[in-house]
Amino acid sequence: MHGNSSEAQIAEIMKGGFSGYPNPEVNYTVVDVRDTAVGHIKALEQAGIDGQRIALAGHNINMSEVFKLLKTEFPDLPINDKSQTIEEIKAHGNPVAQRTIMLAGKKFCVDSTKSKTLLKMEYTPVNKTIL
Repeated sequence: MHGNSSEAQIAEIMKGGFSGYPNPEVNYTVVDVRDTAVGHIKALEQAGIDGQRIALAGHNINMSEVFKLLKTEFPDLPINDKSQTIEEIKAHGNPVAQRTIMLAGKKFCVDSTKSKTLLKMEYTPVNKTIL
């Protein structure tokens, strides 16, 4: 797994590799890979949308929500679902966590309105996508 991938981040969270979630928050846009495939097929089949850019973005979610979702689903794992400063996370020394905190305090929200209206996309719930 690549150290910046969402899979690597979730694996590290579940192993206790993150000392907590960053404060300020890290924000993600999450889409299920199956929804991405459906969106591409719908775009190919939909008349009149040639050349348009349509973002397939299911959900905008904070890292703290990811931690809490994982902790609720897997209560026996060493998930540190507490707020930590950037300095505290750096001191913990986990390389995946340290790459992730570069995104702290930056908003990465993608508007999925166009995909919902033009393609009639219905996105998989975020908990099903992550879990």
